[in-house]
Amino acid sequence: MKKIYLIPGLATDERLFSNLKIKDAELKVIKWEVPLKKDTMASYAKKLAEQIDISEPFYLLGVSFGGMCAIEISKFLKPVKTVIISSAKGVDEMPFFIKMFRYFPIHKFFPEWFFIILSKTVKNTLGRHSRQDKDLLFEMLLSCPNKYIKRAINLIVSWSCQSGSCEGVNIIHIQGTSDRVIPIKNLYNAIAVPGGTHFMVLNNASFINEVINRELGN
Repeated sequence: MKKIYLIPGLATDERLFSNLKIKDAELKVIKWEVPLKKDTMASYAKKLAEQIDISEPFYLLGVSFGGMCAIEISKFLKPVKTVIISSAKGVDEMPFFIKMFRYFPIHKFFPEWFFIILSKTVKNTLGRHSRQDKDLLFEMLLSCPNKYIKRAINLIVSWSCQSGSCEGVNIIHIQGTSDRVIPIKNLYNAIAVPGGTHFMVLNNASFINEVINRELGN
């Protein structure tokens, strides 16, 4: 049985994977920690990696921000395969509006509550969600620890990884064609999910399950 460590997206938790069905696999969800001010994506990934049992082969699966963390972990722990969904392999695959904050870091001047409101607005407008999904996304948002969202956003904005630095890492990149946060046109070697949005792991899970099970050889 495969052991797969799941890393949820920004301002989400294990409930993001409630519709994920992977055959012959033991799923373990990585728990978020509040990043320190001095953390980089690489140093933060090393903290998360302490939750992984490396005494046996394992797989990683990360969504959005969790996918970026999975990329960094893969560089030093070498999982069998790394699956990233609705994410980017490096800053070169990021859209302009995210890169812009690297050079004009105005996000550092806003309080945490601003990012909570912003995250709620973004999640309500990116793709079609049922009322149940919207309520779930909001519940996960409100359950985030204090300072987590603002500092996690800073990790994303300041991430220095280039997709070309992932040589030797066995990456399966799954991206929706309707993802407006990280558009598929910016990506290299991604498996396209027709009509998939940034939250397709939640609202288009049947197709995602099919792709993951196929790519993992199930």
